[in-house]
Amino acid sequence: MLFTICLLGVSLNLSAQKDLVVLSNELYLEGEFKHMKLADILFDEDVLGDVVIDFEDVFHTKAVMALYQVQDVDGNVYLGTLDSTSVNRELKIIPESGEPVVIPFDKVYSIAKFEKSFWSRFDGSISLGSSFTKSSDIARVDFDANTTYKTPKLEYGVGGYLNLTAEADEETTQRAGARLQSSRILKNRLRATARAECQRNTELGLNSRINLALLFGKDLNKQFHKDILFQAGLNGKNEWDLMGTSSGFELELPIYMNYQLIEINSSGFSFFVDNMFYIGLTEDRYRDNFSMNLSYEVIEDLIILLSNYIDYDSAPPSEGSEVDWGYNLSIGYTF
Repeated sequence: MLFTICLLGVSLNLSAQKDLVVLSNELYLEGEFKHMKLADILFDEDVLGDVVIDFEDVFHTKAVMALYQVQDVDGNVYLGTLDSTSVNRELKIIPESGEPVVIPFDKVYSIAKFEKSFWSRFDGSISLGSSFTKSSDIARVDFDANTTYKTPKLEYGVGGYLNLTAEADEETTQRAGARLQSSRILKNRLRATARAECQRNTELGLNSRINLALLFGKDLNKQFHKDILFQAGLNGKNEWDLMGTSSGFELELPIYMNYQLIEINSSGFSFFVDNMFYIGLTEDRYRDNFSMNLSYEVIEDLIILLSNYIDYDSAPPSEGSEVDWGYNLSIGYTF
């Protein structure tokens, strides 16, 4: 069945089963609305295929082929089909039951298709890099993997990394870690997180460390192209030096900051900074785990990643260094 919709003075004959995006220059696209993530809409147009549209260039949209989960900048979550109003840049969310909700486009943070199957709710990335310098006989291998499972109010994350550096006549240094965490998304952009982590860094004299942390904080600047998450809480840890000696259970104050700058000027570049700073509560000690990533999407889902890490410990176990740092160039895949 066909119907006619009039927007911006343009009369459009559309199939009731097609999604629609109307741009500010009065052009429209018909096909399937996939998602909107930090100001970029991914739309499967009937003729052009997948196209990326800047959300700021959109006046109207309609998505009726599936249910969509909409999150606004205040952290509120809505579920329903999407429609527009007679006012430019207004989104109407029509739930399966209850009254429709209307919010302005500049209050929309993300729009994701609500996936009913378990496996389709996973997002993640995996990357691998290596290098060798003949003049110094130094070889390096870097591996990183992360995945997230999302529901409307909860997020579960699993991640890990491995950095190996081999040098002639020197023992191979190892830096590795694995993380498991769960976050509860609350009102007004508040977030509570439980986090368990295992770490190893032979450069710092650390054989292994277990961190168990509870964090509470807020998304400070949640808007189109960037996001800043700040959290603090309590961390309990136990660690073992290279001789296998345990430090015993100790308490720390963790201060966490995550900054994301997505799709820099629609160039395909993305920038991430992640930092966890620990203040010792039962000992006079400070630790910091810093990482920074700059990625470029070469083609869909395939990225080139330049990363940097700095690990600092004011009182490292054994006789390790206080600082370990490194750079890595790798290739990755996102899903």
